Amino acid sequence: MKHPNQTFIGRWLELKKYHYELFFRALPLHAKIIVLFKKTVSAWRGTGIPQSLEIGVTYHCQLSCEHCGIHGQSRQNATELTLQEIYAILRQASDLGVYFVVFAGAEPLLRKDLPECIAYANDLGMVTGLSTNGLLLTSGYAAVLKQKGLNFINISVDSAIAEVHDALRGSPGIFKKAMEAVQSCVAAGIPVIFSTYATSLNIQNGDLKAIIELARNRSAHGVRILLSIPAGKWLGCKNVILNAQEKQIVKDLLDPLFVYIEGVCNKFTECNAVLKKMLYVSPYGDVQPCCFVPFTTGNIRTEQLKTIWSRMKKHPYLDQFNSSDCIMRQKPQTDTVSSNEAKIS
Repeated sequence: MKHPNQTFIGRWLELKKYHYELFFRALPLHAKIIVLFKKTVSAWRGTGIPQSLEIGVTYHCQLSCEHCGIHGQSRQNATELTLQEIYAILRQASDLGVYFVVFAGAEPLLRKDLPECIAYANDLGMVTGLSTNGLLLTSGYAAVLKQKGLNFINISVDSAIAEVHDALRGSPGIFKKAMEAVQSCVAAGIPVIFSTYATSLNIQNGDLKAIIELARNRSAHGVRILLSIPAGKWLGCKNVILNAQEKQIVKDLLDPLFVYIEGVCNKFTECNAVLKKMLYVSPYGDVQPCCFVPFTTGNIRTEQLKTIWSRMKKHPYLDQFNSSDCIMRQKPQTDTVSSNEAKIS
């Protein structure tokens, strides 16, 4: 929903300050002060300073979503990060300048020590988020996450129609569980973001718009829309990439105070990985530009995060891409990196 009664200047100011504003509004005062301080330091230090971190804490999941973006990255007999390793990542990330951290998976709630991870990040002065399918998110667990300092939660909603959502996730009753998770988080005081994705089908049949309305009706804090990405199970499927008309329809749905696109802004697709504003650490410790991009310049088990990040910033791989769109939706602009280098061994 737009705000037609705003003056032009007021609307312009809202758009100018929007980067992370949707989350910023929900933070307690001390967290707002910390974020503003770190953003100021980041701006003073210049470009290439990571602001956000996503940690994949496990590749395990109860579901088999047809659009899973990290499908194929798990490896047999590989050991996932320990709690102490996650603590080390958080300390090193904070030292780099990171002030947003999102715990993800596959399904992060399968990690029994997840609340401890959130509490540790919170103690470091970081804004904490979580991305989940909602299956394990009971009212009691939501209360625990709130007490540990969780600042926001992304709950996956693939359709406003229960049967469609369940079919896309490969199991009946998932939509009901997700809505119960939303209710539990709202009751616990955790801002809820509906995390969804735009496809040709849900744009044309109105389901994407219906998800936004459902989010409003369920007292959610906002909606995050990902444009379909040819990664994971859709790797190589160029037909999932939206055309210009479909992108415009999605753009018209955006609202600086409720609906945002991908890079936590309304510039309409902005790859924070190419802009060197974010990084991702996989459940095995591989440092990647983001969870969808199977490329790494090192592993935190053998090197410090600062060293790996410095190498990634200078690596010619990221220079092949334009920051105006997701890496996985682009063709490299140069041939400076062979295809074998852009894979996790």
